[in-house]
Amino acid sequence: MTQPKTSSPDLKELLTKAWKLADVSNAPLDERIAQYLEVARKLRPELIASYDRFVADIEAAGSGRDCPNVGDEMHEFLLPNHEGKLVGLSSLLEWGPLVVSFNRGHWCPYCRLELRTLAREQPEFFSAGAKTISIVPEVSEYSALLRRSNDLPFDVLTDVDLDYTERMGLAVSVPTDIQEFYRQVGIKLPAFQGTNRWVLPSPATLVIGQDGRIKARFVHPDFRRRMTIEDIRLGIESD
Repeated sequence: MTQPKTSSPDLKELLTKAWKLADVSNAPLDERIAQYLEVARKLRPELIASYDRFVADIEAAGSGRDCPNVGDEMHEFLLPNHEGKLVGLSSLLEWGPLVVSFNRGHWCPYCRLELRTLAREQPEFFSAGAKTISIVPEVSEYSALLRRSNDLPFDVLTDVDLDYTERMGLAVSVPTDIQEFYRQVGIKLPAFQGTNRWVLPSPATLVIGQDGRIKARFVHPDFRRRMTIEDIRLGIESD
C-alpha cells in the first residue's frame, strides 16, 4: 500500500490538531470519535478505506461473537500492570464492580480518546463504588507510557502474547496492507508487544459486577466505535 502523505509533518500536525480538538470537546464520546474520523478520512483516505475493508471482513467472520455476554461469568485473569505487579480480577472485584476496557495500544488515537474519557469519568465511577482498568497487548514500557502520557488514574494491564484476549474471543490478525502502513509510520506492533505477531484486540468494554458476572457489554468489530458512558453508568448501577 502506497502512502506518500504519511511522512508529511503537515499531515501529522493536522491529525494531531484534529485529535486534540476531539479530546477537549464536550460532545459524547461517539461524536468526538466521529469528528476525528471525519478528518482522518480526508487526510488518509487509503488507510481509512483499508480499515473499512478490514472491519467488514472480520465482521463477516463473526469477530467478537465468542466474547462472554451479559449474564455470563467473566474469565479470570492475572496480568501485570504498568509497574510489573500482577493484578487479578478476583482481587479487583473485592472492592466493587469493575469497568474493563480492552485497547489496541499507546499509539491508537481512538483508544486514547476512550481512555481519557474514562479517566475524566473515574471520580463519578469511583463514587458509585466502581474501578476501571485497561488491558492492552503491549509490554510494560509502552503500557506505562500509555498511562503516563494520558494521565490515566487506573491500572493499565499487559496481556502477554494476547493469551487473555484470545480467550475472550477478541484477537484479530492485522492484514498485510495495514501492516505495511504501520511500518511506514513507525507503529511497530511486534516491538510494542514483544512478539513477532501482527495481532490486535478488537476493542471492547465490559462492566463486571462483584459477583463476577457481566452487567453491560460493548463488543464491536469496528475499533472506531466504543461503549457510551451512559451505558457504562447503567452497568455499574445494575450491580
